[in-house]
Amino acid sequence: MGLKLLLLAKKCSLIVVGDVPCKFMNRNKKLSGISLDSGIGMFKSMLKYKAVRAASTYKKNSS
Repeated sequence: MGLKLLLLAKKCSLIVVGDVPCKFMNRNKKLSGISLDSGIGMFKSMLKYKAVRAASTYKKNSS
């Protein structure tokens, strides 16, 4: 997962993350692995770290 996040961060100059309910994520096969395996909090923190490392902008959007 780390390499994919780094490639995403390098490809995108702006990454915006919002609050997504786990109930919604568990319906999607690709997203359910993230929410059930390592937790969405860990995913967000790793994505933020990789974005900073790749000189991308990371923003959190809470509604």
